[in-house]
Amino acid sequence: MPIHPQPGGPPSIFNWLRCFFISAFLAATLHAHAGIWVQPIIEDSPMTKKGHLENGVNGEAAHRPDGKTPLIRAVEAHQLDVIDYLLTHGADPSLKDAAGVTAMDIAHQQPQQDIATKLDDYLAQHPNPAIYYAGKPPTIAIVSGRSQTGAPDQGGPASLVVYVSGTNGEPMIDAPVKFTVDGGGQYLLTEASSPDSPSLLLRTNTYGCASANVHIPKTPGQRIRVTATAGVGKQLSTVTFTATAADDTHPADGDSCFNPTDEAAALNPDGSIDVTWVNHTDDETSIKVWVRMPGAWKLGAQVPPHSTKAHVPPP
Repeated sequence: MPIHPQPGGPPSIFNWLRCFFISAFLAATLHAHAGIWVQPIIEDSPMTKKGHLENGVNGEAAHRPDGKTPLIRAVEAHQLDVIDYLLTHGADPSLKDAAGVTAMDIAHQQPQQDIATKLDDYLAQHPNPAIYYAGKPPTIAIVSGRSQTGAPDQGGPASLVVYVSGTNGEPMIDAPVKFTVDGGGQYLLTEASSPDSPSLLLRTNTYGCASANVHIPKTPGQRIRVTATAGVGKQLSTVTFTATAADDTHPADGDSCFNPTDEAAALNPDGSIDVTWVNHTDDETSIKVWVRMPGAWKLGAQVPPHSTKAHVPPP
């Protein structure tokens, strides 16, 4: 239930405290009944974007007695920035709460129609998967990124790209494609700056392709599996990707590797090697430098941005 400050000026300290304690009570009540942490949406304390994705942009409703999705609650609170964020990450405006009400229903009942217009435009450009695929069974195939190995806790070396075609082999344009990480880990993102999500509902472009990026797991050796699906029901088509965090004994994609005989490598009397190069001066991220020692790779150092030298200790 939204809580509004009293008209005629800023809220008094009494009203502020009243809002605070009611918020705490609502959060405790929801936690006790739903078994999860949920920050209530009120205008004085908006739900954070991280909170919206705690159980996925659509999945959290199953944990709530009222069945309200994060999008429904954001519409009720008239939080435009959060609504934009949720739609970008695959929120479904057609999902109903326990009373059979959708985010669209609520938006069209509000005095201000800006959210209703936003959702109408979104649905016009992004039709419901069940409607889009009705009578049109898709075939999904991997274009690139099938198996990736990268440095732990870094962005994947390549995008996960799929191609969706119809029965005639022609590309399906604006087709819904869902990328999901098995186990619900927060590893998927649409661009380098976007927060990780356990799943993304994306659309194919004019060439029938859709792509997502994967965040490599934090633990060396850990592997995650990502599935991409198109279609609905018995017409579902699925492909699988993997992403593995490199261990500490082998170079990962994006690392710099040298042989002791390379011109850039200088062997010291104690067996250590100094490496000097020029192509890292414009990099904004640190990199790992490796040298191929007898029988194994030897890790030098995590070289900071714009540096041109690394020291590899003796074997």
